[in-house]
Amino acid sequence: MNYFAAGYDNGMMVYKLERENYASARYGSYIFFVKNKNLYFHDLTSKEKTIMAPVNTNGKQVLLNQPKSVYYNQFNNSSHDVILNFDVEGGCFIIYEFHKDLKQIRCVSEKRGDYTQAAVFLSKDKICVLDQNKELAVCNFDGGNMKKF
Repeated sequence: MNYFAAGYDNGMMVYKLERENYASARYGSYIFFVKNKNLYFHDLTSKEKTIMAPVNTNGKQVLLNQPKSVYYNQFNNSSHDVILNFDVEGGCFIIYEFHKDLKQIRCVSEKRGDYTQAAVFLSKDKICVLDQNKELAVCNFDGGNMKKF
């Protein structure tokens, strides 16, 4: 359970440890979300839920490995790109790139960024990152061609 209670003489308090809803992103008839330390996609037409990749935050303490947000790259028609933003230990993000055919799921690449508050897609191969110093940076998926603002 994700609730716990603390009682005292005049009453009690109930605390909730995690979010009610999973962070998710929808694209067409697909929903991408993280549950039980795995990235899933759910096909709304066939009603099938499939694991795409395990979510590993490389030792960062994340409650149930749940991201605070999930973004899908709608600019890229040649693959499926997903960003997971985590809000712990300085913040981090993970970019997953999957082959276009979701019938045979294959992770093409997985890239990480640490000490960030959030990252979003700007184009087919560019992201915008907000770091812990409240500075914006625009860069390629691999971190090349970085421009800070």
